[in-house]
Amino acid sequence: GIDGKRVATTPAGEVAALDIASGVRLGAGRVADVVAAVDTTGHFLRLFQNTGAGLVEVGARPLPRGFAGEGICLYQHRLDGSLHAFIVGDGGEVDQQVIFDAGDGKLDARPVRRINLPSPLKQCVVDNNGQVFASEETVGIWRFNADPEADVSATLVDAPRLGHIAEEVSGLAVHDGGPGHQWLFASDATAGRINIYDREKDGAYLGSFQVSAPGEGAETVKEPGLLFADSRPLGDGFPAGVLLVNDEDGANTKLVSLAAIGKALGLDPGKPAPAAEPPKVVAVTARVETVPAGSYGDAADDPAIWAHPTDPARSLVIATDKKAGLYVYDMQGQVVQFL
Repeated sequence: GIDGKRVATTPAGEVAALDIASGVRLGAGRVADVVAAVDTTGHFLRLFQNTGAGLVEVGARPLPRGFAGEGICLYQHRLDGSLHAFIVGDGGEVDQQVIFDAGDGKLDARPVRRINLPSPLKQCVVDNNGQVFASEETVGIWRFNADPEADVSATLVDAPRLGHIAEEVSGLAVHDGGPGHQWLFASDATAGRINIYDREKDGAYLGSFQVSAPGEGAETVKEPGLLFADSRPLGDGFPAGVLLVNDEDGANTKLVSLAAIGKALGLDPGKPAPAAEPPKVVAVTARVETVPAGSYGDAADDPAIWAHPTDPARSLVIATDKKAGLYVYDMQGQVVQFL
């Protein structure tokens, strides 16, 4: 609960990281709060639904990632409401998956693209403008586009020794207080502080602060780790939202008022803008879908149909995997040939 007391526990292996997406629109008009977690016992992506009383696992099948995941962040695409997960790894991997309704109340995922950086990544977060921020521990904070159809165009926001990070960057979180109040938080772990950047001004540095435990004379957190921010008002204690700070030494989480952070640094946290209604567009459902192309990202491209002269059911779809070759599919979308 918001008072820090435990309300429920859910078996989930050895969870290295998690994120939550609220109000996800699923099939048949279903809306759910989805929690995605990285289980390091077999490097699995695990999916849960928050019922209010606790978490229920809703993954349709095991979802192995094939690398050691360190962090995960969720993003709902602004155009179609699709739910995307970015998993960042110990080997510099950024794995983008799309999570979808598999029916019977279950969720599944399939790969969209893979991005690689040269050294370990710790955490990622996606803002409301579709920008992904990822912390490469000894290199700095990267920003790139969450849209799978866009160029990655990675930009360095801040870097150790060259900017406002002492040695290593760890956790990341974003706050959206409306126009003029959009912040990025980053754990300057070695210095024992948290930096704030202005996302609307290309990541301009706004200041730093330390976090202490409740009570007079309490010590400050020496190594702030993973972060999470929620900009919605959460009672009298958190009128402008809350920043969650993982205490690497204390094995617990500190809940810090965003209003208190703003007051300490002379910054106005603002108020979150009301969520925009999704555009009302008629959707026509496909009757058949081909097996996904084998390459990551924007791979499946130009298709054509060869119509069988006497038996239309035996017609074929010829299509490109523009990173690998040509596919031939039957009219049920199954692979007949790959060249």
